[in-house]
Amino acid sequence: MDLVSDFIYLNNIRFNDQIKVSTELDSAGGYVAPMALQLLLENAIKHNRISEKEPLQITIKSTPTQVIIENNLQPKIEKEPSHELGLKNLRERYASLTDTPIDVKETDSNFIVVIPLLQKDEA
Repeated sequence: MDLVSDFIYLNNIRFNDQIKVSTELDSAGGYVAPMALQLLLENAIKHNRISEKEPLQITIKSTPTQVIIENNLQPKIEKEPSHELGLKNLRERYASLTDTPIDVKETDSNFIVVIPLLQKDEA
């Protein structure tokens, strides 16, 4: 989470404190694959409008078995080029670490990614 905090701090300098992150972490423990959270934060920043009028709201919460990363959906009008490799690579990385796949959902208002928590014997 220190890396996540540093990453958000640097991006808030760039976006004038218009990225709002809240965390609701369960104390049960477990791990996520290296750089998984940063990749999902990068995707949220890359694909959404961010302004004073439309801040990016990101929630990172956990249960005893998973981490849920959710952001409000406000797609950029002019999309940046994307090779759509980020989520694909994350899915492949998790497939090599656990039998539980990541889950990606999009609603009218939110983009949600659910990542299974890894235990020491899996990490």
